[in-house]
Amino acid sequence: MKSSLRTLIIALSIALLLPAVVGCDKDATRDDAQPTGTPTSGPAADPKPDDAKPADDAKPADMAPAATSFDHSAWNTLLGKYVTADGLVKYKEFKADAEAMGMLRGYLDTIGKQDISGFDKEEQLAFWINGYNAYAVSGILDAYPVASVEKIPGLEDFKFFKGPKHRIAGQELSLDQIENEKIRKDFAEPRIHFVLNCTALSCPRLRQAALTKANLNAEMDAAARNYIKNDSKIDLKKKTVSVSQIFEWFKGDFEKDGKTLNTFIAGYVEDPAAAELVKTAKLTHHPYDWTLNEAK
Repeated sequence: MKSSLRTLIIALSIALLLPAVVGCDKDATRDDAQPTGTPTSGPAADPKPDDAKPADDAKPADMAPAATSFDHSAWNTLLGKYVTADGLVKYKEFKADAEAMGMLRGYLDTIGKQDISGFDKEEQLAFWINGYNAYAVSGILDAYPVASVEKIPGLEDFKFFKGPKHRIAGQELSLDQIENEKIRKDFAEPRIHFVLNCTALSCPRLRQAALTKANLNAEMDAAARNYIKNDSKIDLKKKTVSVSQIFEWFKGDFEKDGKTLNTFIAGYVEDPAAAELVKTAKLTHHPYDWTLNEAK
């Protein structure tokens, strides 16, 4: 009798607990569960969410006070001294100049600590572009002598752009992040592609002066006109147009405000007949030359 009673009590206890167990399991998740959809990711060049910006309460202690402008005179001096009229860099002479190297390090230190929250859009854009170019040149100088940004020991396969982090505006960002998650994402300005320098011969050439709020638009326009003129191959007789792979990689950046890629490029072509051809031609793209942009 006692055995039967004990069995009955156990059976009733299980029956009462079972709904609670099922209820917990119904909403449970498993770390090893397979995704229900196919994971996707955009191209590496696409702007990404700004998850690199530190929270306000995580502002580094050594940050400079917020300002409304920034002094790029040190970078301006270095560009004027070590960039040729055709935009090539005298890396060997630059690296041998201890004073110039110290000036570059000092400039990079100041842009690393600068709070840019008080800058307007133009001041910010000039700041980011100068910072990108200065860090790119600095990276080459650190590795020099090298034949190409593709062949830097330990940074092959474009790790030069995606690997090393550089301090700028209180954040630690790679060159790729500066370009895509800051400049392209925040400003939607296609002409930045003509003033950002990747240290390769096919890249738009470095300007001999730093960008500032005052000269930004004029410099970007001049750089766009110069690059399209010198890098594009327009044959009026054969009616063919070959342009930089920049226009293939970043096509969407140029197709804004009702413009097509063709009409954007045509707007910077000086010869009227060539401009008309560009407007309707099927564009092709010639190979990119990643040889170092060094003045010999």
